[in-house]
Formats: sequence, structure tokens, C-alpha cells
Amino acid sequence: MKIDDYTRFIGLQCRRFAFEPDNMFAFAFSKVSHYWRFLEIIYERYQLASHTYMENTTSLRETIKPGTHMLTEEQDRLSDEAVPLQAKLHLEIESYYLFAKILLDVTAHAIEYYFGPARGLSLDSHDDLSKSFSKYVAVKSLDNNDALCKKITELKSLIADFRDYQIAHEKSPRTTKGTIYNIEGNARLATGRLFPRASDNPSSSSDLTHLRTEIEGYVELVTTFIEANQDKTALELAEQSGAA
Repeated sequence: MKIDDYTRFIGLQCRRFAFEPDNMFAFAFSKVSHYWRFLEIIYERYQLASHTYMENTTSLRETIKPGTHMLTEEQDRLSDEAVPLQAKLHLEIESYYLFAKILLDVTAHAIEYYFGPARGLSLDSHDDLSKSFSKYVAVKSLDNNDALCKKITELKSLIADFRDYQIAHEKSPRTTKGTIYNIEGNARLATGRLFPRASDNPSSSSDLTHLRTEIEGYVELVTTFIEANQDKTALELAEQSGAA
């Protein structure tokens, strides 16, 4: 699903509701597209930063000859240029994760707004959604969606956990951050530890192109789930408002 498709979904759903929930629905669900657009901007900046960094890396690699040599002026220049280029690259990767986590959280809020709260089953974050979704569906008598349930769990690991443990709440003084890339030249953030121990687990970010596809697929699953259960919404429908 693309952002324009999601916008049409919002428009079609809005027609179903009375005036106040109509507007509330639009704003609640537009938070998803708000952060989705942020991610699209970051992704474009990432592509440029990755390309520029890889050009520098390739140029430096091509100057390296077999054996031991002093650095040339050209190698010194390329090495110095690599520092801010890597900083820009890491900025875009970390920013993507930070805003992707926000998108996941506001999606959970939107689901809770649409179907209403359930006692003891908060959907205050994507982490809460991953813990409570199956029980929430049962309590609300919603038609379950196994693909959506699986994707919620996958994105907790793929986005939320990496954002939490490798970016936002990472606090070890031994942590190092570097850059790795695949044969296609897609650069990723890699984390490791100084003076490594057996318990250390090196990690790396996912390819942002893959994350982008995962997010598009997730939003589509959410909208499909909502449409399949739209008769069980907690929001006041337009015909109910007219009848009153």
C-alpha cells in the first residue's frame, strides 16, 4: 500500500461516521500518514547519503595497493571526507528507525480508537499491541487476521527492538558503530563492542529498502483488518446520528 491509497482509505471510512467521530477519525488515522511521509523524506535522503558514502569508499578502496605503504595525500583526503559522510548516513538510518517506531505506535493508537479501549489491554504502543493483540481481538469479538498478528510480532523485532536497544536506550560505553554494505552497495549501520565478551551480540540495521516495504505491507494489513471488522467500530455512525 502507498500513502495515496491509505489517504483514500481514510476518506472512505470518514463518510461512515457522525460529524465529531468523522473528524476525530481523520486526525487519528492521519497521524500514520504524517509519520509515513517523514519516512519517505528520510528514505530519499538515505539513498543519497548511502550513494555518496559508497562512492567515497569505492574511491578509497581503489587506491589501496598490496603491501605496506604510507597513506598518500589522496587517501588522507578520502579518509577525512569519509567521517562526515558516515555521520550523515548514520543520521538517516537512525532517524528512519526513530520515526518508524513512532509510526508503529500511532498505528496502535488508531486501532484502539477505532474499536475502543479494552480493560487491562492497553494499546499505548506497538510493544503493547504485540502483547495484547490476540486478547484484544477476542475481547472485541473481531475477526482475527493471522497475517497481521504475525507482522506485528515481526515488526517489534525488526524495528521497535532495534530502535530501543541499539539506538534510543543503548548505554554501554563499549559500544561502537560502523558501516557495512552488501554487494548492491546498500549501506547499513553496524554495532559492536570494544573488548568483546562471549555474551556480546553484534548487530546491524536492516536494509532501509526492506523496512520501507515492510511498513507498506503492515499498513495495508491494518487497513484490511479494519475494513473486515468495520461493523464493530466503537465510533458513532452517521445513520445512528441521524436517527437520534
